[in-house]
Amino acid sequence: EIIEKEIEKAHFYFFYAHTIQDHYPLYDLNILKNALVTGFQSVIDFIVHLLGASGSIEDSDLLVHTLHYPNTKSHADAMETLERNSNPKIFNQICSLLDDIPLEDKLELCMEYQEGKSRLSLLELLNKLENSPSLFEKAVVAHLKTKFQMPNWQQSLKEQIKTSEHLFHHFAYELLEK
Repeated sequence: EIIEKEIEKAHFYFFYAHTIQDHYPLYDLNILKNALVTGFQSVIDFIVHLLGASGSIEDSDLLVHTLHYPNTKSHADAMETLERNSNPKIFNQICSLLDDIPLEDKLELCMEYQEGKSRLSLLELLNKLENSPSLFEKAVVAHLKTKFQMPNWQQSLKEQIKTSEHLFHHFAYELLEK
């Protein structure tokens, strides 16, 4: 059940990382794209670690590292290890995102996870990421909302200060002073 939710999250991150800039060409969204790619990679790493904790995979740390390695042979070996040692349904769901298939095909698969949901606007996406447990994602959202002068960005930032970790406070106060 946890892995299913994480797989859905991975598809969400992947989809928006590869499509948001195309829908808002007038905005520089590189930092958002990087945050979404980082979120995607973290979710995939977490899934592999969960598989390792369940006993399916022996050395999940090594497997995670190898999946990030740019060498195609090493990546293929890691994918083969995942295939051999995980549930076929789970493997098929994450394989589509990690395998070397055309981006259009990957995005089409991601759309299946978005079925019944409307595409998020930039503001809706930022609002969703603002509620993430990731301090990095919160900082990126705060920066972009401030940079683009999104509606109610100051109020949103003040709310984040109330519920966020102390590390975030200094950053948020600097944004409010601008």
